[in-house]
Amino acid sequence: PTFAGIDYLVLGAAFAGTVSLRMPTQRLRVLGVWLLLICAAHVAYLSVAAAYPFWSKLLPTVSVKPAFPGSPPGTKPLGEMLLWNLPLVGLLLHGSVTAFTAKYIGRRVVVETGGGSTSIRSEARPARKLSAEGTGRIELLLRPGNRWQVAAALLCMAVPAVTLLNPRPLSLEGRKIVVYEKGFLNWLKPKHGEYGRLSVGMYGLWPAFCQSYGAQCVISPDLSETDLNGADLLVLIFPNRPWEQDQLFRIWRYVRNGGTLLVLGEHTVQEKGGGNRFNDVLEPTSMRVAFDSAMFAVGGWLNSYEAFAHPASLGIRDDRNQFGVVIGASVEAKWPARPLILGRYGWADPGDTANDESRGGSMMGNQKYDGGERIGDLLLAAEQRLGHGRVVVFGDTSGFTNGILYGSHQYVAALLASLCNRSEFGVWRTLVTGIGLLLLGWLLTRSCSLECIVVAGLLFAGSATACAMWTARMANLLPDGRRTTPNSLAYIDTTHLERVSGESWRLNGLGGLHLTLVRNGYLVLGLPEFTEERLQRAGLLFSAVPGKAFSARERAAVRRFIENGGIFIITVGWPESAASRSLLSDLEFYVGGIQAAEGGGTEPRPFGHFKAPYFNGGDYMAYVRFHAAWPVESSAPDAQPLAYGPRDALTRKDPAVILMRHIGRGKVIVVADSEFATNQNLEHEGGQPFEGLRENADFWRWLLAYVNDQPAWNPPRPSAQNAPISAPQRNP
Repeated sequence: PTFAGIDYLVLGAAFAGTVSLRMPTQRLRVLGVWLLLICAAHVAYLSVAAAYPFWSKLLPTVSVKPAFPGSPPGTKPLGEMLLWNLPLVGLLLHGSVTAFTAKYIGRRVVVETGGGSTSIRSEARPARKLSAEGTGRIELLLRPGNRWQVAAALLCMAVPAVTLLNPRPLSLEGRKIVVYEKGFLNWLKPKHGEYGRLSVGMYGLWPAFCQSYGAQCVISPDLSETDLNGADLLVLIFPNRPWEQDQLFRIWRYVRNGGTLLVLGEHTVQEKGGGNRFNDVLEPTSMRVAFDSAMFAVGGWLNSYEAFAHPASLGIRDDRNQFGVVIGASVEAKWPARPLILGRYGWADPGDTANDESRGGSMMGNQKYDGGERIGDLLLAAEQRLGHGRVVVFGDTSGFTNGILYGSHQYVAALLASLCNRSEFGVWRTLVTGIGLLLLGWLLTRSCSLECIVVAGLLFAGSATACAMWTARMANLLPDGRRTTPNSLAYIDTTHLERVSGESWRLNGLGGLHLTLVRNGYLVLGLPEFTEERLQRAGLLFSAVPGKAFSARERAAVRRFIENGGIFIITVGWPESAASRSLLSDLEFYVGGIQAAEGGGTEPRPFGHFKAPYFNGGDYMAYVRFHAAWPVESSAPDAQPLAYGPRDALTRKDPAVILMRHIGRGKVIVVADSEFATNQNLEHEGGQPFEGLRENADFWRWLLAYVNDQPAWNPPRPSAQNAPISAPQRNP
């Protein structure tokens, strides 16, 4: 629809029909001419779009700004830059037609009302009076309180409710989710001793994730009748092995008897024996996973999703890829299947069997848009009723993996809950909505006044907004780490314009911190909304360099979170501390020192990069490294330094760079270094050690055991050839 310009046709036809209905004469003539012009403009647009592979080659190559600071400038074909703006051509053509025809009709015909009668003045014809019957009819339609207007107003509020409203809250409490153990997958998760992006594993966090919502996750080795008995949802993740005897029969019988099946496919999959296993299980449906790659124009489909009305998707944003789709396959679906998610700005890159694994490839195409490939509005997920049950298929597994579940958890939890609760916006809603919209259009033509149309639009928008907000609220599931001891849920705040990269493995990203917390027993999720309702269910809250100040309500929520036993860790240096200063002051911490934080005294002295001891092993010291540290002070007498900076030459004191204190049953830890937890100071994407050591990984392991009152873990002895640099001479 996006690149075909369907929106332009719908709006143009609606405008033409509305205006022609207001004309007492020559309606068909005006409507016919207008529609002819609209079709001509659309054919012109489609011709330009279809000829793109030819005319784009004639355009030059232009220089582009560097992708990242410090990287060299590059070049890019101008045609590739214009590709994603092709719909603007349709907008210009259709806008010109609409402007021209509207001006032409406005000059030709003017409706005048006054003196108890209605007349029409035309440049070509003298004014003439309408019949008494016609005049009375117009006055009746415009009369306030008219029955047509009342009916239209009711429909404006009812149609969005039919389309969008889910009155029941979704829940995973007590649900049984069965996941097939076998496939192109593993059930690993990060563990101590393994580092880097590849140590994240694939689906090892699923049991903990489901448990946090009160659901039971059963990893089934063979999909036996025992495992499927009582299951609310069956999940198949990239099955790639031949199906065993009766397995497909058991799956289909489970669905037809009322079960729900979630199938996760992948791009360019063609097994050696032909076909693929996830399409085998989709055989009774009209859905298939295509042999292609659904490529995006903007990484992670950011701001490029079109999520259809569904209990799980309403209210989900797409600015940080909250739906979790990366490069998967497109889904082919026909009636009676129903689309769930579209990728609006992308293209379907056909697979290449010559680029197979025996040659080091993955059967992907050239990953460039070529003429003839489907562009825009790729179907990424769909669903279909099968017997008494339902089948949902995704062309990608990414959003359900350990690494991306951190950001997609809100949608995944709502999706699983909607599937377990049999909540859907089925075909009947679509049919009723279509009938309601047609009836609404007819009613608005019966009472065709500007005031009526404006009021109808406001009522419709208000009803749609209210219904969408209510449905989103019903699908806002809250994980609860209190189901385990100690509380295993950790949130990384993403709501205060944190000055770290949203891409996990950039140098200033938090991919290493995520893996570090998981290695220490936490289920780590991005915090989508800073509410007390979410915080009270978590055990740890981490804030990295907030760039937006905490409100009074948020500061109070943090205080109660800590008093009730939560652990709050914040990393921020002096130059970036303004946004968090009020929160830290409430907790009696002052980055840069008390006088500097309160506006008095001189600027604090930066410490830069150094290492500080934090553990005395008797005959060795364990050190923690800092990227760019500053002093931190506390006015609370119970504040406990965990690491010191270089000794002040004038005062002969050792300023703290990490401070901790107890508040109620919880703890606060302030690290005066904005980059302390980022990848450049904690963990490389490739897993390489820092100067041959894992000092900060060991520090976090020691710290988290300490603050959770767990058995002490002692850091290992550092190797002699990797002595710490610039270390303050003070024993902890």
